[in-house]
Amino acid sequence: APQNPSGKDVEYSAWFDRNGTWYMTETDIPFALLPDAIKATFQQSEYARWIIDDVDMIEREKLETVYVIEVEGFDAGRETEVGLYYSTDGILIKKLIDIDNDYDYGDFIPPTLSGNIEYYIDTHYPGARILEIDKENGTTEIEIIDGNVCRELLFDRTDNWIQTKTETAYRDIPAIIQQAIANSIYASYRIDDIHVIQKAEGLSYEFELEQGDRDITILFNEEGILVSPTH
Repeated sequence: APQNPSGKDVEYSAWFDRNGTWYMTETDIPFALLPDAIKATFQQSEYARWIIDDVDMIEREKLETVYVIEVEGFDAGRETEVGLYYSTDGILIKKLIDIDNDYDYGDFIPPTLSGNIEYYIDTHYPGARILEIDKENGTTEIEIIDGNVCRELLFDRTDNWIQTKTETAYRDIPAIIQQAIANSIYASYRIDDIHVIQKAEGLSYEFELEQGDRDITILFNEEGILVSPTH
């Protein structure tokens, strides 16, 4: 394998279709060769003191390059492995807990997109960069970076848009939603993630919550009414 400036061998794995056309390469690289923006984001994260087990660069045909830092450490007293996925400009786009050591990024292999979906993205999110395409049970889920915001778009089996899901911060949600969760039976739960979900009929706010060993996802509509789970 070729040498890099750190003196460590670089390992490559490449994927080709049956016609010999390349569509993905995974390259094992040293931390030092990561883009500076990723190093800066990682070093400010809660995982900065964890042990770095592996760093991979994933290059794909027509999609954005993604970098993965695999770290090992202790979470709530339990040994845990976490995969942190970054865009080239240092945006954390995915976090996988308890990753499998044999994982080969097979779900990153890019399927082709229909013209309908490409047109929707170009029209609503011009200049967006596509990170991941996942086709499952007839639907298509696409992760994009729109400016510096990560969004998940969902399309039905006939490639019509269903929803857009965008991670947000507590400070950025409307006061009526902040009040709604404060007045709910979930007020004491720890908030893991908040997403704004945009559908044709309007917005809703999804909270991923945690209390002890219990994880729960709840959903409020724009009026601050709890619509899921129902009680």
